[in-house]
Amino acid sequence: CWGYGEDGQLGKATSKTIFAPSTPVTSGDSLIGPFLTFRSIQLGRTYGCGVSVAKQLYCWGRVNGNLVQAVPTAVTFTPPTTVNTVATGERHHCMTTPSGLAYCTGTNDEGELGNGTTTTAANYAAVAPRPLLLPLESTWSTVSAGSLHSCGMPRYAGAGTVKPFCWGFNSSGQIGNTSTTTQLTPTAVALPLLVTELDSTSLVVGAAHSCAIVSASTSLSSPTGSVLCWGSNGYGQLGTAVAFTSTSFSNVAVAAAPLLTFTSLTAGEYHTCGVTTTGQAYCWGRNSSGQLGDGTLTNTSTPVLVGGALTWRSLAAGELFTCGVAGTVTSGGTTAGAGTIYCWGDNEYGQLGTGTSSGNSNPLRTPQRVSFQP
Repeated sequence: CWGYGEDGQLGKATSKTIFAPSTPVTSGDSLIGPFLTFRSIQLGRTYGCGVSVAKQLYCWGRVNGNLVQAVPTAVTFTPPTTVNTVATGERHHCMTTPSGLAYCTGTNDEGELGNGTTTTAANYAAVAPRPLLLPLESTWSTVSAGSLHSCGMPRYAGAGTVKPFCWGFNSSGQIGNTSTTTQLTPTAVALPLLVTELDSTSLVVGAAHSCAIVSASTSLSSPTGSVLCWGSNGYGQLGTAVAFTSTSFSNVAVAAAPLLTFTSLTAGEYHTCGVTTTGQAYCWGRNSSGQLGDGTLTNTSTPVLVGGALTWRSLAAGELFTCGVAGTVTSGGTTAGAGTIYCWGDNEYGQLGTGTSSGNSNPLRTPQRVSFQP
């Protein structure tokens, strides 16, 4: 890890900011040796969480504004359980179990934990069952956490429309249920006509917007592989080419030209990015720090190509910066071989990993290779 570390979010025994990846962590650094091996990691504003290969949840940093855990610390549950996925929001996070149950913890001022209350939870609280619409299945495939709202994708039950459910703050329509009313429990997102399924692995959540990839559709305006977004659009993060002040309260907005077919998405606070089947990266929304990677500082409400002529396998967006793994793409958008990490945008705290830092007045507008990679 690299970048701002004063809250322990880098997972090092000494909480400090570093400008490039450190050498491999030793058992002395981690205090728990031998080395932890992870299947996935997620970062919030002041903390990080990861799921180990053994499906144990670990978190580090200032979690929920409280104790600083400078090194990865195992999260225990009652009763004990293994974890399948974890999703970190600004001040709350959620996880799913291998059986598909969802739990959230942290601040809950606007119902972002989805348990029917607005009470902050120090321990993990079960997400309330969603309405029993088709398919008749109450488990979750993935959950994503934003600033004050969360979204989840049901597990596919083999019949009926597959749509996301969202809960929490809804002032900008980020729940996607045709209203602006805060929802304390999972509420179905309204899909456009002729769109019947969204891809469960692509659901992403920003500060006040949400997006997913269409996986089954007979709609000409929202074909399979296109992106749908809903919620706040103050910086163009919905990608709909409409005015920056517009929001999408009712239904969802198409967020890419039909000619672009996407395989994965990521959402920052006010920008969105995606990788296409050919390995190209496109971003849209806020660009005040060059986080769109197109060489400019201009906000855009339509997708722009990330510069550098690289082929991408995945992307991850922060508040004012974006990182990605470049690698060889084979047919269908899959990748082969080792990848190389690049970052672009704001580098005030060395979060681009180049070995130096630069203020907001001098952001790096195109992909930069992260230092000390093989």
